[in-house]
Amino acid sequence: MAVANSTVTLLELGELDINLRVRGQRFCEYRGTRLQLEAEGIIPPGTQWQDGFNSSRTWIVNGISFSLFRVRPRGAKGPRRQFYDCDYWCLRIMREEKAGQDYALEEQKKKLREMLYHRSPEAAANRSKEYKKICAAREDAAFQRYLSTLSAGPEKSRMQHVDIAPHAVNPRKGRA
Repeated sequence: MAVANSTVTLLELGELDINLRVRGQRFCEYRGTRLQLEAEGIIPPGTQWQDGFNSSRTWIVNGISFSLFRVRPRGAKGPRRQFYDCDYWCLRIMREEKAGQDYALEEQKKKLREMLYHRSPEAAANRSKEYKKICAAREDAAFQRYLSTLSAGPEKSRMQHVDIAPHAVNPRKGRA
């Protein structure tokens, strides 16, 4: 009878991983072994740990949604069935009202609001005010003398390279 050669590669799981995903998905995850997660004190006593890879346990406390499920360790290769009973877990935490929302859609809405603002008359007026302040500062001799005193040492400060004379021609609009 032939015995198939199979090797099992042990993974060094290391320390507990904590991932904060603020921008796109707005949740945090704790990833580690059961012992690591329990040691953090974030798993309620008596929690039923799930069997299998696709099952999860979810609970809500004070408006916070918690989901506990098994994940493949970082760097692990191979099909999911190899990790059926792997002791590596993920605890995902998010606000209850945000659970299940489409964060990509929310991000696109935010970008659209910003684009619409930048094309609005209000934004144009704000840019014009800022440009006038910059031009006034460029022509203010006292301010330019102050800038010339700023020095980071033997090298010249970036601020010393500010052009004191007003620009004669704005390439986009003709004369200044």
